[in-house]
Amino acid sequence: MVLTYHEIVPEQATSLYAVSSRQLEEHFRLLADWASPRHSHLPPLDVTFDDGHISHHRYALPLLDRFGLRATFFITAGWTGSRSGYMAAAELRDLLARGHAVQAHGWSHKMLTRCRPVELYEELHRSKEALEDTLGIGVDTMSLPHGRWNRHVLEACAQAGYKKVYTSDSSVISQPKEGVALVARRTMTCNVSSSRLEAVLSGRTKAIDRSESMGRLKGAARRLIGERFYHRLWCIVAREQEHPVQADDVSSPVVKPKRILQLISSGGYYGAESMLVNLAGSLGIEGWQNIVGVFRNSGNPHLEVAKRAVDQGLQVEIIDCGGRMDWRAIAHIKTLIYRHGIDLVHTHGFKPNFYATLATPPGIPLVATYHLDWPDRGVLLHCYHLLDRLILKRFAKVVAVSEAIAKSLVRSGLGSRRVQVIANGVDFNQWPSPDPVQPIETGARNKTVVGVVGRLVPQKGHIYLLQAARSILSAFPQVEFVFIGDGPERASLEHATASLGLSSNVRFAGQKSDMPAVYAGIDILVLPSINEGMPMTLIEALAAGRPVVATAVGDVPKLIRDGETGFLVEPRNPDALSSAIAKLLCDPPLCLRFAEEGRRRVLVHFSARAMADEYRELYSKVLAMASSRCKPFPVLKDRKESSLTRT
Repeated sequence: MVLTYHEIVPEQATSLYAVSSRQLEEHFRLLADWASPRHSHLPPLDVTFDDGHISHHRYALPLLDRFGLRATFFITAGWTGSRSGYMAAAELRDLLARGHAVQAHGWSHKMLTRCRPVELYEELHRSKEALEDTLGIGVDTMSLPHGRWNRHVLEACAQAGYKKVYTSDSSVISQPKEGVALVARRTMTCNVSSSRLEAVLSGRTKAIDRSESMGRLKGAARRLIGERFYHRLWCIVAREQEHPVQADDVSSPVVKPKRILQLISSGGYYGAESMLVNLAGSLGIEGWQNIVGVFRNSGNPHLEVAKRAVDQGLQVEIIDCGGRMDWRAIAHIKTLIYRHGIDLVHTHGFKPNFYATLATPPGIPLVATYHLDWPDRGVLLHCYHLLDRLILKRFAKVVAVSEAIAKSLVRSGLGSRRVQVIANGVDFNQWPSPDPVQPIETGARNKTVVGVVGRLVPQKGHIYLLQAARSILSAFPQVEFVFIGDGPERASLEHATASLGLSSNVRFAGQKSDMPAVYAGIDILVLPSINEGMPMTLIEALAAGRPVVATAVGDVPKLIRDGETGFLVEPRNPDALSSAIAKLLCDPPLCLRFAEEGRRRVLVHFSARAMADEYRELYSKVLAMASSRCKPFPVLKDRKESSLTRT
């Protein structure tokens, strides 16, 4: 059995959760007798004190020494040495020197079940770190402020490194739960006489039943009227009053890295995946911590982006997801938000948008990035479009990677103030200088390679490159067309290749993970898309020093200046593609000039650092807006001594 005390007062207690020094002496006399050899057959008793009141050192400590008892003192770390009425570091060290234990009771005594994930993270981590740094001890036990807990609180405690968690609800069965040992305690109030305590210790049914029934009644009341109204009612019954936290009530907020959860459902390692890894890596350099959440879809489990993120030193969480609606995935995302103390959730794609909307607790802002235009082709895609438009009402900001996508989002009903354009950027550390052309596969290099990189889907326009290839090969039979990537159109494109008689000069290389090596194996990159945003493939190819032919769609003209850094052609025009590619095949000096000018342009305007700077500014504004909407947590104040009283 575990007993817990709060404030100790010299005279008769006027607050429910305060105990007089005389009452405490009577309790300790009984406990000392209970700890004697004649009661050795009984379960051990543990004594705890919550909050860190100076009265614990002034009144309880001498009594503990007098009766030979040992106790654990749970300290609200943010009040230590900064708030009158509470112990400072010197008193805490004295407790340790006398053989007692000191453990954590949160940072500022917020009710953890009412904390936002970032507040919960701070309460648990900051209190643990402060006590360990100040006292040089290990802290692995937490007494829950106000005694309230739920699954997310316990999971966050386990993540923070706590092994044992104490609650003040005596009706709880002590047991391992959510990665910690949950321990019930009996709260000693001014109404608990020594005779009643003896009855509880002796196991007299009426005394125990009364205590446990009261605990169940309180729980039922909380469920019936809600935490907020129950909290106010408790203040009245306990003769307490609520007041908002004042500026001098707690120490200044901890300065910690902001934590961003980047969510993506991937079909391979393509533009959106590359952008996410570049963004997270660059933000990390600036002190913003990113957790990359990757869906492992049961029907299409692509985890290439997870592997690349791990290789870049990023923290990755895999989210198993079966089917279109998986409540376990929603619960997993919510758990990740609490476990890591997430400040903001950033989604990349429709599925992450949908799941993040359902999983993200109120107060955590959402940001989405759109890498492609909203599709309207077909009934199913149109339905997705409509649903996504409704979902985005919940998002603080929606980022478009191109002006064309931004205009589409605004036309679809999103307010222009909510939409912002941020261009993609590339990490130039991967391409410190243009590499000499090397074969993509092992073997002798005896052909000029025209490559296309991207998912094999209709919007990428691969079929038009195949149609252009036939006329190119009649003039340049040494050319090989290499398609890097995979997707649902592969079988159809392979069939078209055979039908056009191009099989000996067209190769489908599949998906590749080493993109610098891919671009090093290409002489000319072609982007025949009919719909694009700000294609990462094009930025990477220019950074790698490759000449480019691309269709003038989306924001491609911002990357490619026709005739200066590459050639632009109309979409769905095989003849225009063929003519532009032929010009480069005939003119190696022109290829070299395009490569140099293109690389110079992306170095200046499309770096990952520049992209990260814009996202960091956006995150800061969104977080500031979210913070201004959050109401301060009400703390309890004792009327007589202006000290906090807890249960």
